[in-house]
Amino acid sequence: MSTIQLSLTQLHATINNLSSSICDMNTRLQAVESRDASPAAPSSPAPGPSTSQPSSSGHASSRQNRDSTPGLRLSDPGLDRHLVMAHTLIRKSLSENSTRNYQSGWKAFEVFRHLHPRGNVSETAFIMAFLAYCHKDLHLSFSTIRSYLSGVQHHLMIRQPDSNPIFSSHAIKATLRGIQKCSHKSGPARQPVSGDLFRKLSSSLDGSPFGPFRSCILKAALYLSFYGFLRPGEFTGTSPHNSGPALNQLTRSRERFTFTLPVSKTSQIGPPVHIEYFPTSNSWCPVAVLNGLLTTLGNRAPASPLLPFPSRPLTSSQFVKHIRSLASGFGFNP
Repeated sequence: MSTIQLSLTQLHATINNLSSSICDMNTRLQAVESRDASPAAPSSPAPGPSTSQPSSSGHASSRQNRDSTPGLRLSDPGLDRHLVMAHTLIRKSLSENSTRNYQSGWKAFEVFRHLHPRGNVSETAFIMAFLAYCHKDLHLSFSTIRSYLSGVQHHLMIRQPDSNPIFSSHAIKATLRGIQKCSHKSGPARQPVSGDLFRKLSSSLDGSPFGPFRSCILKAALYLSFYGFLRPGEFTGTSPHNSGPALNQLTRSRERFTFTLPVSKTSQIGPPVHIEYFPTSNSWCPVAVLNGLLTTLGNRAPASPLLPFPSRPLTSSQFVKHIRSLASGFGFNP
């Protein structure tokens, strides 16, 4: 029931946002039409305030009329076009994972605003309440709450570029520290893939536990990540728009391989990162495994996925799922 209620709340929030956007669009259109229909302003200076009213009242009234005219607050179409482009560039500044996390944080904030209208509460206090809501009601981890807060700050800064960053507030930073101290670690910490586990995984995949083709792909992914110190998102696909590395990113030169990453977490805009794999004098040679991968793939197009599984690219969740399955069989905590 709680899941259904949360979904209904999110739906109501989305509908309210859509209605607000439509009303704002209609207001803008009416303002543009009225501005276009109004006569051009005279070139001569406007007459001064009437002597029948106090001067300060006349100025205040004139200033109030100007500020209450929607058309006068609109920017010109050319500036609007550049602002739209600026927002597009801001979206492109984020990685795919950051964009997805920020959207989740903003959606949770929208649901909270729908459940608890802000009223006269200050923005800082309202965000502190949102953090408490994430901690107490949603039972989110500290890292997730901090990621959500980054998403809220990102969206608020786009809407109000001159506003102060949320993380600059001492009260909000203190609230986050409190959440961090109150958070309980659930389960043991994740252990690294040691040399012993790596060798056992490699030997197990030689027996084709998931079929010859899938086991070959998993073994190549294991060797790419272990010897290249790669993050899962750097050698797997994460979404339909990100199919992972292509076949032409792995090149062979004499007795070694080079794996090229166009972007990485520490090099978002380049230059590309080149990771080299050299032969080893033992049974766990990355060059031999990568040679086996190219033989299995055959004469595929250079732009085809480097790690198909079997027809679609290998995803991070699939890789982790199969590795955990093998590790469990060896007595390791998956």
